[in-house]
Formats: sequence, C-alpha cells, structure tokens
Amino acid sequence: MDLNNIYSYHFENDELCLRSGRFDEWTVQELLDDLIPSKKVQHSLMQDRLLLVGDAVPGRNTDLAGNTVRIRLNSPKTRAGAYTGAPAVLYEDELLLAVHKVRDLLVHTDGSGDDTLTDMVDMMYEGTGIKPHALHRLDRDTEGIVLFSKSEIFQPLLDKMMSEKLIKRIYQAVVKGHFPEKGMDIDLPIGRDRHNSGRYLVSRTGKDAVTHARFEGYLREEDASLVTCILETGRTHQIRVHLSHSGFPILNDRLYGMPSDAIDRMGLRAVKVNILHPFTKQDIIIEDHIPPDWESVFKGKKV
Repeated sequence: MDLNNIYSYHFENDELCLRSGRFDEWTVQELLDDLIPSKKVQHSLMQDRLLLVGDAVPGRNTDLAGNTVRIRLNSPKTRAGAYTGAPAVLYEDELLLAVHKVRDLLVHTDGSGDDTLTDMVDMMYEGTGIKPHALHRLDRDTEGIVLFSKSEIFQPLLDKMMSEKLIKRIYQAVVKGHFPEKGMDIDLPIGRDRHNSGRYLVSRTGKDAVTHARFEGYLREEDASLVTCILETGRTHQIRVHLSHSGFPILNDRLYGMPSDAIDRMGLRAVKVNILHPFTKQDIIIEDHIPPDWESVFKGKKV
C-alpha cells in the first residue's frame, strides 16, 4: 500500500467509488497491487467483473486517467439488527468493525462447542451477505477490542496492514510489584512449554517477540502497577509471558500470574486501536470503555 497515495471515496448503494491523483499515471493493475495484495482476490475481482472503470469493464492494462473506479461490495453500515447478548460495537464503517470482547469468551472455536465472538458477530449480519473475519485474536480471559474485516475483497489489505504495524493495538495490564518508572522494552523469544500443554515461556528456540511496556501508576496498598503495553509482534500469550518472566506477573492470570482482590478479573485489557485508514490515510482511534473496578482502583490513570 502506497502510504502517500490518498483516495477520495464514497459509496453508492453496494459500490465503492474511488478516485486518486495517481489515476493520471496508473493502470488497473497498479491500483490492484496497491489495494489488493492477494493475487487470488485480484483474479476473482476481474473474473467476476466486480471492478469497473467509469461504466466499462476494464482489462488489467486499462489506463485510469480521469475516471472513477467502482468496486462492487456487499458491505452496508447497517446490521441485521440487535439481539440479546450481541457484543458492543465500538466502531463501524463499510470495511471495518470493532467490537468489545468480554472475558471468558473465545474469538474462534476450539472445538469445544462453546459460543465464540465470531459466532456472535456472524449473527449481527445474518441475512445481509456479510461474513466478517476477525483480523486478530485475544486470549479467552482477555477482554477488549477485536477488529473484524467486513469485506472479503479488502481483507487481504487489512491483514497486510496488521502485519506491517499500520494497525497498532494498545493494552493495559495490572501487574504485581512496582514496575520500573522508566518503562521496559522486552525482546525475548517465546515458545511452547513442552511440559505443560497450553502454556508458553521464554525460550531460546522460540519465535521473536517484542513488547514495549510503559509505567502508568503504582498502588502502594495493593503493591500493584498499571502498565501500558504495545506489541511489535503478536505471539500467543505474549504480554502475559513477558511480564511474568520479567518479575511482574499480571493479577488474576490463571496461567502466569497471581490471585488478587484488587480487581475482579484478569488484569489485561485491549483498550485502544490506532488504524491508518487505507483510503484517506487518516488515523482512526478506537477506545474501549473502562470497567468499574478498574475505574475505582486506577482513578485518573488512563492510557
């Protein structure tokens, strides 16, 4: 994706209408390479005649100069309707959805038959033709923001943006002890614990993992600190493993932490997401609500 290329766009019924100053020098193929990194999706888009230049079906070498590009989508802002137990919607446009995941809920099925966040989001769009796709995961006991793509056409672009750090996820953690006020950059590889299924640990043979942790405040009576964490990588249990290994386990983390009455949940939340809009290149900031127990314990200390 060309970060310097700004598109103007609007929607007409089920069509995305795009214009850009680069169209004076671009062909259809150059547009496809900028916005749709998947060759398979590019092929389907052209094969199914879902992309028009003006009112004409183009070839890959068709010049875009002076034309509006129209891409047929099925991505309305409106959903099928509210239902009991539906996740709270924090942000939505024609391409992207952000919802709040509660604790003790899987994003995807693990084969147990338990309800999942994906099932709940699917119900929100039942009958609309939309099949949302989660762009990342949260651990079962971690609550907070989860992003979904609403468009199969632009899902590869959003996946690429995630891998290239153009979508930044920010977490809050409550840890035992007085966290260093200068903060901590934790660059330690993480791998599976061969002796305990479901656990991970710092391991020389693991995958690269980098967590940037920033001190936010200390509660002397609880001997607990509020920490903001930003990930460079997205390994399973990364924040939980890194903080525990560094001597600051997360409160009420059943695998890596320790019990505490200071809060009534595991002390890890996905609280903020910064997204670079793929068309306008403007920052979109999505924030989650603060639970009452966190608000009372850490009053005035926010990310």
